[in-house]
Amino acid sequence: MEDVAPFVVKTLQAFKSKEKTELSFKKGQTITVEKRNIDTDTYFGFYGKHEGWFPNYYVVAVEGEPELRKSKGKAPAPPKREPVPKKEPAPPKKEPPVKKEPGKEPTNGTLTKSEAKKKALNDKKEAKEREREARKKEKQDTKSAKRRGTKAANGDAHEPGANAAKPKEEGIPPIIEDTIAYLEREDRLKLEGLFRVSGSTNDVKTIQASFLKGKRVDLEKIHDPHTVAGVLKIFLREAKDPLLTFELYDCWVTAIATPGAVGDKAKAVRQVVDLLPVTNRLILVRLMGLLNKVSKHSKVNLMTVNNIAIVFAPTLLRPPGDQLDIALQDSSYANHLVKFMIEEYDAVFLFNPKAAPAKPAEDSEEFQKRMRRGSLALARGSIIGGQNTFQMANKTDDDSPGEISVDYQDAGDATETTETEDDSESEPASTTDEDDAAEAPSTPAIKPLTMQEMMDKILEGHVNEVDEYLATLPPDQTAKTKKELLEKIDAMMQSEEFKE
Repeated sequence: MEDVAPFVVKTLQAFKSKEKTELSFKKGQTITVEKRNIDTDTYFGFYGKHEGWFPNYYVVAVEGEPELRKSKGKAPAPPKREPVPKKEPAPPKKEPPVKKEPGKEPTNGTLTKSEAKKKALNDKKEAKEREREARKKEKQDTKSAKRRGTKAANGDAHEPGANAAKPKEEGIPPIIEDTIAYLEREDRLKLEGLFRVSGSTNDVKTIQASFLKGKRVDLEKIHDPHTVAGVLKIFLREAKDPLLTFELYDCWVTAIATPGAVGDKAKAVRQVVDLLPVTNRLILVRLMGLLNKVSKHSKVNLMTVNNIAIVFAPTLLRPPGDQLDIALQDSSYANHLVKFMIEEYDAVFLFNPKAAPAKPAEDSEEFQKRMRRGSLALARGSIIGGQNTFQMANKTDDDSPGEISVDYQDAGDATETTETEDDSESEPASTTDEDDAAEAPSTPAIKPLTMQEMMDKILEGHVNEVDEYLATLPPDQTAKTKKELLEKIDAMMQSEEFKE
């Protein structure tokens, strides 16, 4: 753990604390960071009166003035507790003698056989009633959710935008998060040939298929870390579009070719990282954090930065259309990029904005032109193709039928059974949604954007903000807006300014 010069970060998704020392927040908040722990990839920061630790891959550093503490920058000390004074034990109270009633024996707090039997029957009846009420409430919630979905699909004349789809919270897909969390344990990081040695092919396919069906797998039951490493590696390799995206290929090559000091190159790479879709960006930070840890044990696991880059570079960065000749020609750039992001992990992903050079060499007109063209291509791909491989793989617990146990040597599809009960009673449609992040301020409403404002945001690299706005529009308005936006993007990409 070390102190850092305070800087500001913006949250990419909501985080709910699991420990008292952690900090909860919602998507889009700003937090002032004061400390960091490289071993656990966490920051210590605060907003308002709330403070605590949180994963650094949930946030991105932004320009801004750090918030000042009222306690002059020092974390508040834990409250002092006064020792509880000892009390003399009170003398035992004398209980009045039990009076005998005719035909009854004194019970002294115990029940007679007939009373015990009656109580057991009542308890059983109450338990059945509680179970029936719980099932009834569950069915009410399900039917209410369906009503809300139907209402949203049909629209509501009294509520503008009522038929708009709520943007889904983006995050790291379980197949990525769970495999990385499994491999981060130190004894597994030291395993010789991690990511180079293959695990069981059958087990890898079975585990991957389970994740992609939305099922969570207990990876701790897997005794061979090479198998889990294979799940992560093959998922990234078989993705139809690479993690660093086809659209930003030229931007990555230009950024890594930036001349000058490490800080200049780091800032150029960081600018391209900021253009990535939120899900891709979260995965990249998480993945590079893991590979950085693997490289630190290279004397034991024999996986140097160069060896790791050879494994991952062809997977993460691929030219549009997977053109083999261009991939071979630019392979040195891809390897150099992955090596740089691993070796300079702090400079690229955990940077302090105030420490960045004011006018680095990469701020050339050619680089900025490629950045704007890459942003236009990303926006075009998002409008036409919708979600990419990594966004589609990002299923929440609500989508999942639950955690399953798989026999990895001879695995078949898990059989699921569901209890149903007939219930003809009518149910109310009202439900209450609880906030994920405790005591966090409410997420601000998305501001309506004009066509020109959307184009400006795309050129500035804020494609994610445009996607979020489009997701709030009614279906008919969304289709019309996307069509007009696509025409403007195509016209601009064909203009002299953006032609290759």
